[in-house]
Amino acid sequence: MTFSTPFSAQKNFDVAYEPIQKELTDWDPVRGHWLGKNLSNMTSGKAITDRAFPEDFTPYEMIKSLPSETYDNVLRIISNERESLSGNDLDRWDNLSNYMSNVSCSYINGRSYGDPHLISFDKKRSSFQTVGEFVLTKSEHMEVQTRQKASGTSFSLNTGVAMNVFGDRLCIYADDKPDQDRSPLRLEGEPIHLQGRTYFLPHGGNVRLAGRNYIVTWPTGETVTVGMRKRFINVTVHVFNCNQYQYSGLLGNADGNLFNDFQAQSGSMRRPATFFSGNMNNSNSFAQKEYLAYLSQSFADDWRVNDETTLSDYPIG
Repeated sequence: MTFSTPFSAQKNFDVAYEPIQKELTDWDPVRGHWLGKNLSNMTSGKAITDRAFPEDFTPYEMIKSLPSETYDNVLRIISNERESLSGNDLDRWDNLSNYMSNVSCSYINGRSYGDPHLISFDKKRSSFQTVGEFVLTKSEHMEVQTRQKASGTSFSLNTGVAMNVFGDRLCIYADDKPDQDRSPLRLEGEPIHLQGRTYFLPHGGNVRLAGRNYIVTWPTGETVTVGMRKRFINVTVHVFNCNQYQYSGLLGNADGNLFNDFQAQSGSMRRPATFFSGNMNNSNSFAQKEYLAYLSQSFADDWRVNDETTLSDYPIG
């Protein structure tokens, strides 16, 4: 996420941002200074600077640790600047406002797991039996794609997940690795090794191993938990409930309405049949088959990625 900003506008933003930098540095000369510098970098797509402190906090996690007075002062400065600006500068202030506001939101989650099943952000459940690579979810600064591979003749499994983590392309593979390196992790196509520690991504996110799970955290607070199994993975995506309609993909738009989930990009949708315990009939059975066929064909094709949109890695040749 990079904004083309004229030199004069860049200078104006930097000057207007100085009170925020001072507010954060006054709070903590080391951590606050780092946070102030890198919140500004995030608004323009720049890389995050090295940490001079031992904690592995993301910018989001550090915002959560701010004293309420400091937090409120920063919000006040942002609000004042947004009222008087337009264009590229306003985009940067809007982004900054969103980064700060996320800490007051609650998490919701969606999943792709097993062979595989989907649970949307709004808790709609369904099977998703097909093969290929698909957009699980995406927004302005994040995207998560899953790779589904056939296992036998009757079902498929998630064998990889590819992510845009605020500008960094990170992939995790249980199977179908693009090279001979044993690490399941690839950053911009190159293997990385955690060695029991948190790995900091260039644009502010991080990835760490907790038991059998890789936990990927965006600098803005969203997380993806990748549960590693022998030859497949389960993927859980955590986003914020206050960012309704900003998400799209297999997991829906997180608007709180489960009845409009599992719809194609064109907006077309078929609702699943309703089944009553002990009262299955031929009509319901036909409706179920028709709905599952829609999910595995029309719906799947609308969220299928191609050579231009894939985030995954492939073997050379």
